[in-house]
Amino acid sequence: MLAYARIIEIESPKFTLENDLLSIGEHNFLIKAKDRCIGNIMLSFWHDKATIFRAQGVISTQIHKNAIDVHIDGNAYFNPLGQMTESSFSLTSDSFKGSLTTASIHPIQATLKASLNENTKEITKEIPGPLLISKTQTGKLQLNYNQELPVQSLAIQAPAIFLKSELNLKIEPTNNNAGCEHKDAIDLTNLVSKVGALNILNAESNK
Repeated sequence: MLAYARIIEIESPKFTLENDLLSIGEHNFLIKAKDRCIGNIMLSFWHDKATIFRAQGVISTQIHKNAIDVHIDGNAYFNPLGQMTESSFSLTSDSFKGSLTTASIHPIQATLKASLNENTKEITKEIPGPLLISKTQTGKLQLNYNQELPVQSLAIQAPAIFLKSELNLKIEPTNNNAGCEHKDAIDLTNLVSKVGALNILNAESNK
């Protein structure tokens, strides 16, 4: 029964993510904005009976001429059936930490937490599971989700689209695990101002 359920989950996903970043092994990438190297990230997938994902990286930014290094850290574990059982992703600087953690297979217990200086906000939500990983015929990995998405697909893609249009962000493979030869910092002042303005507009519209 478990094997049959697994086949149904893989063959009838409602959402699939297949990307060159989802490759077995350890891979290094440069993070570029407006054709300037601003950081690097290492992604690794180890796939045997279970699958383990790991991510580590750093991006150099500045806001109002203050230099801020943002550290990226992530991991996820998928059991031998390909179901994600737990994960943790975070962005951390000296004054800010944002994290998303998940636990259990179905439902997925997701916790989103943001801390700025001494202020912390936390949101916990149950999401129907499971999130699945499988190996394709080309040898790459793909993520499958066979439930209705808890939010619209556009809402999931919107942050990436917004960052790409604002900063022209690109991730390029590299054989150099030391990162950028000449690292620049990306100025986020205008972006932070726009996000702040959007938050004010949303707050006003919800009154």
